[in-house]
Amino acid sequence: METRFLDGNADSRTVDRSARGHRPAGDRAPAPPAFVSALARVLAALAVGVAALPALAADEGPVLRQRAEQLAASGHCDEAIPRARRAREIDPRDARAALVEGRCLLRLGQYRESIPVLEAAREIDPKATGVAADLAQAHYHLDEIDAASAELDRAERENPNDARTQLYRGLVLSRQAKQREAAVAFDRASGLDPGLTGVAGLYAGRSWASAQERAKAKAALERARAADPDSEWGRTAAQEIEVLDAPNRRHVWAKLRAGVEHDSNVTLQNDIPYSALQISRDPNLAHAREHEDTVAVFEAEGGFEFLRDEKQSAGTAIGYSGNAHDRVPELDLQFPWLTAWYDRRLSEHTWVRLQPFGGYAWLDGDEYLGLGGATASIAHEFTDRFTGQLYTRVFANDFLYNLDRDPEVAVSAGPAVADRFRRFRNRDGVEYDAGVEGRFALLPGRTTLRAGSEYQRYESEGRDWEYHGSRTWLGVTQALPWRFVLDVVGSYGWYPYDHTSSYDEDLLRYLVGKGPEREDQIWDVQGELRYPVTDWLELSARGDYTDAESNVRVFDYDRWIAGGYLTVTWGHTM
Repeated sequence: METRFLDGNADSRTVDRSARGHRPAGDRAPAPPAFVSALARVLAALAVGVAALPALAADEGPVLRQRAEQLAASGHCDEAIPRARRAREIDPRDARAALVEGRCLLRLGQYRESIPVLEAAREIDPKATGVAADLAQAHYHLDEIDAASAELDRAERENPNDARTQLYRGLVLSRQAKQREAAVAFDRASGLDPGLTGVAGLYAGRSWASAQERAKAKAALERARAADPDSEWGRTAAQEIEVLDAPNRRHVWAKLRAGVEHDSNVTLQNDIPYSALQISRDPNLAHAREHEDTVAVFEAEGGFEFLRDEKQSAGTAIGYSGNAHDRVPELDLQFPWLTAWYDRRLSEHTWVRLQPFGGYAWLDGDEYLGLGGATASIAHEFTDRFTGQLYTRVFANDFLYNLDRDPEVAVSAGPAVADRFRRFRNRDGVEYDAGVEGRFALLPGRTTLRAGSEYQRYESEGRDWEYHGSRTWLGVTQALPWRFVLDVVGSYGWYPYDHTSSYDEDLLRYLVGKGPEREDQIWDVQGELRYPVTDWLELSARGDYTDAESNVRVFDYDRWIAGGYLTVTWGHTM
């Protein structure tokens, strides 16, 4: 039976399967020549394709990298990164693909991820430019300042005139508190690339300001503002120019304060039943037995600063303090005062002040006290949280009231002894103080601690009032919710006097020289709660407790004061 072969026009279903079933085993028909030729061509094509695969992959890598570079240049780093990574997978030695990926990661703020990619690019091609500056930028934004500085050293060796390198050199120096060197680097970056004038000028202005170079700071900020006034840098520079100028604007201000206090011991009495003759601190006090009283208090202050620049300031202020008692009008105080000051900056963080002052007081319309003196101080800002101050003060007191003879002494010991007592009790004298105080911002803007101690020496014309002593204090200012501010301070004073006291309750003991040398210990705690109603109006409440312990019993007393106050302030800069 004849076998039919498949050709291009035949249907496979026409093959006579029965004929194949009757062919003897091992009897195979020879392959037709056309079939053999077609198969050879297919196999040859496959061989060529397989051989071409490496070449096709090799071509794909540069194409992907080139496309990644184009996308990165047009600002589409999110699309560029996967193409650059694929190009690196195809050719791990493609330094340009690594650079594209690393710099896109850097541009997207993925600093940690960019570092190993950029380091790989530099390892593949050590001559690739700008990689050290890229790595410095990444390390800086990760707060790895030492690593950033090392990369900047390398970048400057490669290209000392690269603007970005100088910009980040300035940022690193600023973080290292080298503000003057930082400002120079920022200025150099601005000069190398006008496109960086805005950002570099802003940072240069800040660094020059920190270095107390106000003129250079203002010039840098002016350049930043002029480069593009409507940009973020330009607007920020304009604001900082205002801030820079503010400290050098002269100030004028005024303040009024009024309130009512309750005083538990207005005449500083104790529970010892002295007779009226024994109450001798002020023999003219008609209401010496009174204890509690309600007191109206009022203060006024005005000041004018007539000199201010980056190195110094000077001004003057005048004020008035007074009160009015309900039950003891003899203690109504009127006290005008005057002061002036001169401040001089010695360095970026150190300044000195000289401040003379004087005042004059009346009690119930009668002359009571004239005083005058001066304070000299030096302050240093050790850190942005801690400031310390040393000071010395000297002032003279001239008590203007007439001290009459003590009637009990005159009766008991005669007029001559009474006159001697009157001389002993003359309080006119000079006080010398020297102290130190520190302030620490425990939580900046919220909690501030202060502590200090001072030595005091008073040299009086009458021996009764000469003493040397010390006072120590500790305080805290705490910002509270709803804009309340609480200020609390406690102090302890120790005052040993140089002589026995003529105020000894046992007159005979004093006259025979057996009286005690007076020694006072004074404890005091006071607190004030303030609430700013507006920028110019403040409400406050104050409490004060004093416990004076003395071995001369007439000076032994305790006292508390509670009051509420209203304060109005006004200020203006010129």
